[in-house]
Amino acid sequence: MARLATRTNNPYGATPRSQAKVRGEIETIEPLLRRNAHYEVDTDRPPTQVIEEILHLVGLSQ
Repeated sequence: MARLATRTNNPYGATPRSQAKVRGEIETIEPLLRRNAHYEVDTDRPPTQVIEEILHLVGLSQ
C-alpha cells in the first residue's frame, strides 16, 4: 500500500478509495491465485535473488 500511495508515475492506488479497492482485490483474488499456483516467488528480495529462484524453478540453474 505504501508503494501505491507514494509512486508518481501512475495514479492507480493513490487515493484512499482506490487503495480500499486494491485491499478488497487482495483479500478475494490473492487466495484463489495462491490455491492454483504451482510456485510462489517472493519479490520483496533483491532482483538477483528473485531471478536465481525463477531460473532454478524452470530448471536453468542449480
